[in-house]
Amino acid sequence: MTQELRDALYRTAWWRRPGRSVRLPAAALLLSLLLLLAGPPAAPLAGDEWDDGFGEGFEEEFEDGFGTFGSREPSLSWSGFLRFDTRAMIDRDDPEASALAAHPDLALNLTHESPRSQLVANLRFRPALLTLDEEDTLGAPGAPGEAAREFARELVDEAYITLFYDRFRLQAGYLKQVWGTGDQVHVVDVINSEDLRDFINPDYRERRLARPMARLVVPVRTHGRWEAVYVPAFAPDLIPRRGPWAPAELRELERVVESAAAAHIASAAADTNADAGAIALARQEALAWTISVLDEPHTNTLEWGQVGLRYRDTLGPLDYGLIYYHGFLKQPSLTFDLAAPGDGGIHPGTLPDGSGRPGADVLSHLSVGDRIVLDYDRVNIIGLELAAVLGRFNTRAEAAWYITEDLEGDDPAVTNNSIRYLAGFDRDLPVSNMNINVQGLGTWILDSDKIDRNVEKRGLFDFQYDPKGRYVTHTVSAALTDRLFRERVLPEVALAWGVEREDLYLAPAVEFVLRDEVRLTAEGAFFLGDEGPFGGFRDNDFLQIRLEYRF
Repeated sequence: MTQELRDALYRTAWWRRPGRSVRLPAAALLLSLLLLLAGPPAAPLAGDEWDDGFGEGFEEEFEDGFGTFGSREPSLSWSGFLRFDTRAMIDRDDPEASALAAHPDLALNLTHESPRSQLVANLRFRPALLTLDEEDTLGAPGAPGEAAREFARELVDEAYITLFYDRFRLQAGYLKQVWGTGDQVHVVDVINSEDLRDFINPDYRERRLARPMARLVVPVRTHGRWEAVYVPAFAPDLIPRRGPWAPAELRELERVVESAAAAHIASAAADTNADAGAIALARQEALAWTISVLDEPHTNTLEWGQVGLRYRDTLGPLDYGLIYYHGFLKQPSLTFDLAAPGDGGIHPGTLPDGSGRPGADVLSHLSVGDRIVLDYDRVNIIGLELAAVLGRFNTRAEAAWYITEDLEGDDPAVTNNSIRYLAGFDRDLPVSNMNINVQGLGTWILDSDKIDRNVEKRGLFDFQYDPKGRYVTHTVSAALTDRLFRERVLPEVALAWGVEREDLYLAPAVEFVLRDEVRLTAEGAFFLGDEGPFGGFRDNDFLQIRLEYRF
């Protein structure tokens, strides 16, 4: 990317960090909506004209088409399920000591339809996840009383109102908005954040977190439509700091924090002039520091608003979509505020070797009083989604350019720009009722040479640094399914392989349809490797039995 293009992007973007002078995202949304409405919308369409092969990204709530609700009588419908999951975390050394967890999971989906409006309320009661604690989860709200409100919101999976007009539709409420043509994996699904407290085990849509938003849909020509989304506040991914599903990097960070706290107490105890009161005070200081050492921004304000635009249409046999998003990365960047020896001051961000705290090895120098600073970088995302049927193959692809504030790629406190891409297919096999689904996901971090220079030559801490230089990474996933005995036995085996880090996720399962409404599933998950998103959970192999009643 040329310097002229970088400068032009910076001048025209609505992205500078909160607290600086910026144009509000709401103004950007208003301008975008005016541009959308300036074009002539299409006449109302029937529902089957909209179901044009966009996979799980297609929203089922629009299956009735535009302008068709005038003849409907008010009605209430409901559905849902009750699950009982029993999971055993395998202890390879002593299988009988494997930890066992059992819990119910109840979903109740309510839909009330009137001639020109619709109310949807999807309720979810999951006791296993109703333990949200802002001290144990990154991305959890930290304002007083907010944790209790988030606890209540766990019971509401989605809740929104839709207003139907002849030329557009308007939605508002707590929504999940899935963008992209991928199957369970996306690079352009950028609106909602993700609940990672059970990592990848639930279904993709179940992991998405509904957020308050407004959504406008306007049809254009025969098959096209514009979508505009405004989210007034930001919520990042929910990442556990502790427990079996905490990422390996966070577990290491927690270990270093606990070690620094213990060293602080030991130092006070070793002081020959310290009395019992001084030692007790050191213990209190260490405890308070371990609770507050992570410094996260409070993102529930209007300056953290986000906007998204999407245009979808068909071109011959090709379905395509164009994506634009202005908002924030859902996972944090990492810097440090360290109290430099000798001057008692706080030096934000990263420190050169000359400070006495080598930046590249900053974790080994963490002590009580230092701060670990998390931030969610502003980003503009330009994306493309494609889907087409080629012979017997259903093909799909996504690509996105993630543009952060670090246009030069040399700021160790800000995530570098990146290119992310996905391609895949599925097809039925001429054996039994088998189907195979294969996808490849890639990430290319741009200007990676400057990340290496920050650490190796400038002596700075850069959270994106990889000592093995793996700045282009790929994950290949595959799933093989079958339907046996009049579709009453449904076996499946899925796997995902991290190519560069050589880690593997393997998930065999078999579902038995006991009755049309009752299903029993036996499944497992096995993680292999020494590092990476799967290898980091190598001690988390489990077996699970699920009994589910659908209604």
